[in-house]
Parts: sequence; C-alpha cells; structure tokens
Amino acid sequence: MLFRKMLRDFRGHAGQFLSIIILTFIAMSFFSGVASEVEGVEAARTRFESEAELGNGWIFGDDFTSGDLGKLNEIHGISNAQGRRYEEIHGSDDTLLYLYFQQADLINRPLVLEGEAYDPGDSEGIWLSARFAAEQGIHVGDDYSVSAEGKELRLRVKGLIWQPEYEYYKNEVDLEPDYHDTGYAFASMKVLPEETAFNQIVFRSDAEKVSMLEKDIRSVLGDRYNVLLDRSGITNLTMLDDEIRQHRMMSVMFPAFFAVIAILTTVTTMSRIVDRQRTQIGTMKALGLKERKIYMHYLGYGLVPSLIGTLLGLIVGPVSLSPDLFAMKFYMDSSTEYMLPEFPLVIPWYFPVFGALMVLACVTATWLSCRKILGIRPAQALRPAQPKSAKKMLLERMYFWKKLSFTTRYNLRDVSRNKVRTLFGIAGTFSCMALLLCAFASRADFKGAIEDLYVKKLMNNSAMITLEKDTDIRESERLRDKVNGELVMSDTVELRTSESADKRTFHMNVYEDGRICNVLDLDFRTSKIGSEDFTLTYKAAESLGVSVGDTVEWHIYGSAGWKTSRVTAITRAPFEQGIVAGRKAVEAAGYSFTPTRLLTQEDVTEALKAESPYIADVTTREGLSSALDHYMELVNMVMAFMLVFALLLVFVVLYSLGLLSFEEREKEIATLKVLGLSSRSLGRLMLQQNIYVALIGALLGIPLGKMMLSALVNSLGDSMDIPTKCSPGYIVLAFAITFTVSVMINQLFSGRIRKLNLVEEIKAAE
Repeated sequence: MLFRKMLRDFRGHAGQFLSIIILTFIAMSFFSGVASEVEGVEAARTRFESEAELGNGWIFGDDFTSGDLGKLNEIHGISNAQGRRYEEIHGSDDTLLYLYFQQADLINRPLVLEGEAYDPGDSEGIWLSARFAAEQGIHVGDDYSVSAEGKELRLRVKGLIWQPEYEYYKNEVDLEPDYHDTGYAFASMKVLPEETAFNQIVFRSDAEKVSMLEKDIRSVLGDRYNVLLDRSGITNLTMLDDEIRQHRMMSVMFPAFFAVIAILTTVTTMSRIVDRQRTQIGTMKALGLKERKIYMHYLGYGLVPSLIGTLLGLIVGPVSLSPDLFAMKFYMDSSTEYMLPEFPLVIPWYFPVFGALMVLACVTATWLSCRKILGIRPAQALRPAQPKSAKKMLLERMYFWKKLSFTTRYNLRDVSRNKVRTLFGIAGTFSCMALLLCAFASRADFKGAIEDLYVKKLMNNSAMITLEKDTDIRESERLRDKVNGELVMSDTVELRTSESADKRTFHMNVYEDGRICNVLDLDFRTSKIGSEDFTLTYKAAESLGVSVGDTVEWHIYGSAGWKTSRVTAITRAPFEQGIVAGRKAVEAAGYSFTPTRLLTQEDVTEALKAESPYIADVTTREGLSSALDHYMELVNMVMAFMLVFALLLVFVVLYSLGLLSFEEREKEIATLKVLGLSSRSLGRLMLQQNIYVALIGALLGIPLGKMMLSALVNSLGDSMDIPTKCSPGYIVLAFAITFTVSVMINQLFSGRIRKLNLVEEIKAAE
C-alpha cells in the first residue's frame, strides 16, 4: 500500500523528483567519469613506467665513461646506473628527432609496440617512436637516415616504440606538441665511433631525495657533471603531473555544485510534500501504522530518486565520458597532447563510497525535512496546520514601506516567511552564476593570453629561424645581417636562491640587443629588454620567492659553476617561464653568447633556406597563429563542456525553484485571483520574486566564479602564466543568461496560473 502511495506521489511531483534524479546523475557521472579517467591515466602510467623500469635520477654532462657507471653503482642509494648519448637530429624535411644511443637496456627501456625487441648491441637498427612513424608513414623494415657525430648513418627500422620519458614532448619553439614533425628514437652506441662518450646517465635511487646524493656524485664525476635532476625536473613528466592534478580538481569541484543543489532540492521538495500530506500522516498513525514504518516510507522519497541518479551516473560516467576524455587527451594514436599506449578502465573503491555519501546526504535531508511533522501526535496531525505566525520584517517598520507596490510588498513578505525555499533559489543561482562566469572568463583569459599578449604584444617578428646546433657565432651574425634580425640564445637553466638549496628548472631567453623582441611588465605594458637587464618571469619569481633587487644563483645546463645575478625586473610571459636577459648581463656572468634562434621582421625566402646550411627550421607568424588556433580549439572544447553543465544546472535549479514556489502558493494565488488579480498580474508577481532571488544569487556568485577561475588557472602549474580577470562584459552575459532562463521558466508556469481550479484550491484545507 505504501509503495503504491509512493509511486502516486512520484507521479504527482514528477518535476521535483526528476530534478533530483538529474542532479544526482550529473554529479555522479561527472565525478565518476573524470575521476575514472584520472585513475585510468595514473594506472596506465604506473604500469608502463614500471614495465619500462623508469629511473628517478638523471645526470647531464659530458665525457662520461663505462668506468664512471661502475663507481656510481657503488654509491649507497644508487643502482642500475646506465649511460647513453643524446643527440637532437634535424631532418631535411623539417623533422626533429630526439635520438638516444645506448649500450645497455637496464632502465628507461623503450617498450616495443611493433617489430623486434630493442637490442642495444644492434649496430644496424633504429627503433622509432610509434606515433612519429605513423605520422611520417614509416614502417618496420624501412631504411631511415640520420646524421650524428658528423657521420651519416643509414639504419634499418627494427621496431616502433613507446618510452615513458616521452609521455609529453614538443619542440622548444612550438607552443604545443607536433607529433608529425617531432619524434624520438633509440639506437646502439655501436653505430657511433668507439671513442664517443656518454652525455647522460640515468639511474634508480632509494634515497629520500635524489639531491642528497649530489656530493657523492660530484666526487665521482667532478666537473664533467653539470645537472642532477629527479623526475620533478623533467618537463616531459611534470606536464602530465599538472594535467592530472587539474582533472582531479575538476572531478571534485563541479560535481559538488550539483550534489549541493540536489540536497537542497530534496529538502524543499520533502518539506512541501509532508506539509501537504499532514492529514494523511495523521490518518496512518490513527490506523495503527508504526512511526518507524511511516518514517521509512518518507525516507524512501529521498532514497529512490537519489539512488537511481547515482547508480545511472556510476554506470554512464566511466563507460562513456572517461574513454572519450582519454582518447582526446592521452591516447597515443589520437591525442594531440599526451602519449599513453592504452587506457585501462578503473573503478576505484571510493566511487561507490562517494555515491553512498550523496544518497545518504539526500536521505538525511529528507529526515530533517520530515521529522517535525512525523513526530506530532495523530490528533494534531489530523487537524490542519496552524498558519505561520507573521512577524513584521525590519523593512515593514521603515518609512518607505507603504510607498512600495503591492507586488513588491507581497514578494518581500513571502521571501522572509519561506527562508528554506529562498535559500535554495539563492544557492542555485549562486552556483549557476559561478559556473557560467568561470566558463566564459576562462575561455576569454586563455584567448587573451594567446592573442592579445603573445601574438599582438610579444610577437614583434614575422619569422623565427631555428639555427643548426653548434652554428658558429660569425655565421649566425652573417645570417642575421641578411634578414636584418636579432639573435636569441635559448637554453635550459637551473635556478635557486642563496637561502634555499632547492633547485628549479626553467627556460632562459637571452636577446642580443632587444631591437625586435618585446617583454611585458607586471601591468602587461610592452617594453624592450636592455642589454644589461636580468629579469625573471612572474611564475619563476613567485616559485622562488624573490622580487626586484634580490639575487639568484643559476647555471645553464652543460655548465658546472653557479652564477649570481641581481634581478632587475619581473616580467610576464604566457608560456616560457624563467630568465629573460640581455646579452651583456649573461656575458658578465661568464657565459658566451651562443645563439640558437634568429628573429626577423622580414620574410624568410625558400631560396635563403636552401642556400644556408645553418637554418634548421623556420616558424612563420602564420604557422604560429595556426598552432595557436588549434590550441584554442582544445580550450574551447573544455569550456563548452563547462558551459553545457552550467546551463543545465541553471535550468534545473530555476525550474525546480519555480515549481516549488508555484505549488507552495497555489492557494494564495487562487485567493488573489478571486480578489480580482489577473493571470498576467500574478505571472508578473512570481517573476518579480524570481528576479529578486536570481539577482542576490548572481551577485554572490561573482566572487565564487572568480575563485573557481583562479583555481582552474593555477592548476596548470608553473609552465604557463595566464592572467585571470572577469570582464564586466562576461559578468553581464552570465547575468543575462540567468535572468533569461528565469523569465522563460516563469512563462511555463503562467499557463498553470490560468488553468488553476479556484474552488478546489480554496476548499482544499477543508
């Protein structure tokens, strides 16, 4: 009997219970979908890094020998030290290959996806990255030519591989990965001359921190060793760390809104139902039904819809959303960002726990809504509830109260006497406004950082020439004179402060004379870099805790001695974080100016590219703009995803609010119609209250939207500097959407006002 009654009540209040199902479904499907993707990525990453025996220590330098490896293995805390030779190979077709020559395969092993197992003793073979080979149309068994150590090598492609150090990689002049023109490969040291030494050593360590081994490593390698890193210093690995952290934050932040609104919807819905069924509750008690059974009956109203939504979300999220996100962002055959060979579907233990907590929260909200009425005696329950005591509001004591219109006074009284419903409406529009603002502003911030800051302000050149490695400075200057350009020295550096031994890896750009390049100050005004300037980007300065006038210690990868420089300014840069300096400042520190790039405001002709052996690659303004457009497409996809959820939330919340408001006031509306108010006037009355609630919620949602925006951008890590701002235009747009939906929903209930049965509603209490 009670079950059939529950079904009838579900049909009679289908809108409210459907809202609870939708909200819990969205919360659970988003949480389980994104969290399952994160867990799947971490599981895949852990598995393949384990299979590849990925080390946790990297040593960079030169002239390392096999004897050094034996001595390093004797250091307590180091095992499986393995040497290798690293070279960057530029192909004739503008390809770039990161090539490793090894004589052992103990750790950091390439995993073969097709072809023969990697053999570090094979003097004729090369193993290419699978994605690069697929993009270039290269197959196992093909011949592939590379130039290394001044020698042209013609090797046979023996296998296609994936390697964990290249979960993410890109050419340093590109803004995003280009897996068509950039790849990596492994070969044997036997293809090189016998006297060729290692320039990298990788190893495994069980030390608490790899940096604790630095003194012992220095005693073995001396000045031949330049840089010691753990995995936190390897950009190819930390980029994926930052991405995982961002997705994990989103998997919690956005579902939280829907879960809270689902709980508030349950509270308001159940309060309304038990209030209207007061007589039925009294009848059931008078007929002898135990109070516990009645409690369980009404708790089912919160249990059933939340359980349905949660179970559907738990099934749909991991099965549909998670694989699609992985394919778009992480799968090596389809992603344009990260490289993982496959995706394992993972359902961690905390998924059902999260679902159970959300269902429990809805059931608890139901109990809190019902306990007062369910606790009264049958005789009291059979009589109609006493009208709420109408205390005067503070506004009613104000001198201007009587000057307000009837509609305004009625709505203000109704809001003050129905605080739970009003709180639900404010919380709903508060959440909607925050999500809408975050979606619009984050897209605008990324677009502004790319188009306004990078393209319009920083890019003052028509083309950027990448010079061949070890190009003589005189040849670089001759080429500079031909194109009327400016030479740039780009490299990787380690930075630290004198107060801290913690080292951080950053990028460095050194400009010849600052004639072409632009830099941005903290207020995003453009200026020129002086030849003696030594500046840090904002993100680098923030991570080190330094400001203008402080000194920092630094050195370039490949040099052993630490240099000390005073920071002359803090600059802003969207992408490359670290040092921006003038030529004299770097030369004063003891380094030679060795250009790697050439900026020019002239077009680089095909004839010049063909005649100059020192040009490795040319990036034009148009090519860079195309890459930026593709990057913005990915950003737009994420923002569209957020926008859809925000619009769905605003519709569900405002519809539920309108439905609750209408059903709670049906008798009042009928009375007002009898007194002569038209349906149009009553529609305006309800619309005015919706606007009040939406206005308060929207205003409160602005600071929350800004906080969400900051959290979203900060989750990108230290590699990007995207300034956050919520322009008035986007605040107005988010306001407009919220109010438009409010007006649309109000129109849905205007028809119900016209069809209201006045006699039935007025006589209902009898």
